[in-house]
Amino acid sequence: KDTVLQVLVKALPTARVSSTAWSGCVPFEAGLQLHDFYPGKPDACFWQPSAYISSLGNDRYRFSGAGIGTHALSVILERSGCSNTILIPDSVRVFATPEAAFDVLPGTIVDWEYPTMSFRNRTFCTDSVNYSWYFQGTYGWQVKAFSPVVNFPAPGVYDVRLRAVSEHGCSDEAFNQVKVNPPLRFFVPDAFTPDDKLPQENNEFKVSLAESVFDYSLQVFNRWGQKVFVSDRTEEGWNGRTPDGMNCPVGPYAWSLRFRTASGREVVEQGTVLLLR
Repeated sequence: KDTVLQVLVKALPTARVSSTAWSGCVPFEAGLQLHDFYPGKPDACFWQPSAYISSLGNDRYRFSGAGIGTHALSVILERSGCSNTILIPDSVRVFATPEAAFDVLPGTIVDWEYPTMSFRNRTFCTDSVNYSWYFQGTYGWQVKAFSPVVNFPAPGVYDVRLRAVSEHGCSDEAFNQVKVNPPLRFFVPDAFTPDDKLPQENNEFKVSLAESVFDYSLQVFNRWGQKVFVSDRTEEGWNGRTPDGMNCPVGPYAWSLRFRTASGREVVEQGTVLLLR
């Protein structure tokens, strides 16, 4: 007697995978979707590598968190006890994004007498990179040098930007502001008369400064090199007396002036002043 066996052959589950992007820059993110299921929607889906895939529901997924490199994807579909691994032919490629950075030498503040600044490019990227510099009020984005040297045309505050673009179109920008101080202006009188009967503005020997300075020091010496006056306060002047209050004789006195500007530049000046009575 013949035996008849019924064999049920189930179709392997299949699907098509689409992505919003198959390549991009760090941090890269893409949307994946499963569709065109056969013979029907699977009971379960398992992605590889699972660390980069999260479910958004409705057969949609997010690919994110992958490092630089090429990432092969696959998805395991399970339906009615059957399992099928689908290798996705389009691997995901993640490219390095430049980390734009630069230093300013000698600093972000300079004096008008020395308006030159060097911009040292410190951008990091594992791919080939093209650079563009923007200097407000000067060259626009025309500077393509790696580490340019710039002479600013006038005192003021300038925006500086560095744009770094990799060979794959990944980009980053760095920003800073630099300042060129106006010309240093100060006045040291060449004579004064410490006499209450004369105009007040000429009663003492005092340095007039047009801007704030730091580490200020003014010293006055007589003809024998003895120090008759010293001050670290810009608002204080010499009244023509010795430290013990005695009137100094008429004649020339040597002075020494020292201070630092806002940019850090040290200024040292020397000269003589004539005391009259």
